[in-house]
Amino acid sequence: MSIRRATAFLLAVSLLGAGHLGAVQRVDRLELDAVFARWDRSDSPGCAVGVDIDGARLARAGYGLANVEQGRPWTSETPGYLGSVSKQFTAFMVTLLDERGRWSLDDDIREHVPELPDFATPVTLSNLLRHTGGIPDFPGLMYYAGFGRQRPYGDPEILAVLKRTHRLLFPPGTDASYSTSGYWLLTRAVENLVGRPWADVLGEEVFEPLGMRQSYLQTDLSQLVPGRSVGYEALGSDGFRLYERSFVTTASMFTSVDDLLRWADNFRETRVGGRAVLEHMHQPTVLAGGDTIPEAAGLLLEQLRGHAMISHDGRNAGHSAQLLRFPESRMAIAVLCNVRQASADRLAVAVAETVLPRVELDHARLDATDTTPVESPADDGSTTPSVAWNPPLDQLPRLMGLYVRGENAFMLSLRDDEPPSEDAIEVRFNHGDELLGVTRLESGRFRLVGAGASPSETLEFVPADGTDQPSIRYGDGRGQLRFERVAMAADRELSGIVGEYFSSELDVTYSVRLEDLRLVVRIESPHASDILPRGLYYLGGLSWTDGAGTRIDFVGAAGSNLLSLSDPRVGTIEFVSEPAGP
Repeated sequence: MSIRRATAFLLAVSLLGAGHLGAVQRVDRLELDAVFARWDRSDSPGCAVGVDIDGARLARAGYGLANVEQGRPWTSETPGYLGSVSKQFTAFMVTLLDERGRWSLDDDIREHVPELPDFATPVTLSNLLRHTGGIPDFPGLMYYAGFGRQRPYGDPEILAVLKRTHRLLFPPGTDASYSTSGYWLLTRAVENLVGRPWADVLGEEVFEPLGMRQSYLQTDLSQLVPGRSVGYEALGSDGFRLYERSFVTTASMFTSVDDLLRWADNFRETRVGGRAVLEHMHQPTVLAGGDTIPEAAGLLLEQLRGHAMISHDGRNAGHSAQLLRFPESRMAIAVLCNVRQASADRLAVAVAETVLPRVELDHARLDATDTTPVESPADDGSTTPSVAWNPPLDQLPRLMGLYVRGENAFMLSLRDDEPPSEDAIEVRFNHGDELLGVTRLESGRFRLVGAGASPSETLEFVPADGTDQPSIRYGDGRGQLRFERVAMAADRELSGIVGEYFSSELDVTYSVRLEDLRLVVRIESPHASDILPRGLYYLGGLSWTDGAGTRIDFVGAAGSNLLSLSDPRVGTIEFVSEPAGP
């Protein structure tokens, strides 16, 4: 497919900035300071922010320290780690090479990265640009193979695991799944095509012509990046600790707020690339079945308060980054942060909400998870509270697991408190990202606590009757709903899963054991990073989950012949049991 024949983006305003909503005229510094108040400290990591209108500087500010040990503050010139924000630079170069006739976006990726296995059906460059290729995501593959901060990795290890991955998540073009693997392969394909390192290609084609003098590619974790930010993790009242990155690739990019906004202005001024390239990057993706999804080429097409918003965020090893563009208001916002507890995405959106014209009251940017249970009358037809069972502390581990009612579910797990705590229960609703805690009440009930929890929301345990599973009652002040725990396997089946399992795809052996129905998985290697350190919680039968996307099932005689690990971004990885030693 040639981008010269491609349909232009939905609105020409996305590139021309000729919208009807009017440009923002000013930024209230007090409102900006309020957004970043938590990180406006002289002893803390923090963030930098910039706002431009029509390419002109409207606001710049730094909060906290880019390097805590050196006491060096954040400024708009400080290089911060971009993470996945850098995908739009990859998309730009891939599309530019198509425009120049160097290759076609319909090329099979194996034409340019021949080390890949034969997937039986072509995975095109266009598929990879738009996350529709179905190649499993390498950060997940490497994590499950035992790579991480204790065992960093780079391009050779990534290529080795992708060469062993012969499966796709779905037929290319029929669905979408976010894939860093796809963009890593595109970067490698560009290098193979032009015969030069990725850093040289970006420097010549983007950094130099746009004057991006604070932008660098770090191709080795030991490589020095002048003046860069350092990633941290907050430790509550104990200060901060370094948060080291677990991998580095040819596309690992540092840049500053100033440089990000120079890049953003190129979508308006078109100083590099040309209009056809930039328009193609903004086209929404159409799947084979006709459905349109908001992912474009390295960009996400959204709305905020009725304004078209073009974005992409990144997050890795204590760093986070976001670049927002509002073509109708001709505004761009860049935020970089260097502490895990800060979200550049949320902060950038908060900045936008303080300065965008209020053209609509609704907020079109949806939360990832709706944790509101469906309304239903109380099970007994009344709102009279039941008499709660008050389980002793030593019985709590056996009460953890998945409790379901129709399509809704609570996943209950325990923190590893020392000594054990009565308030150590953690709760997820419908496997969402939001983690709630509990406080035990005198009645034996547990009040849900945390962001999004109402003071009237409670859980209580109902003891098992005979061979039945325990259940829980959820109350919201109006009545109660009963959630049943899924059935448990027999002790013989549970004991049969303990042992070692090998995956040829990951080239790794898992050691599996049970601790009070919690599935504990370890890689018995002094160099391996911990995987699933909290363990997995019982789903019933011979299935476990971490409540955040990872699931392990055992199948075969007594459940011990095959371990199947599944994750939305990596698909299903099979492990075969290994015979016990003599």
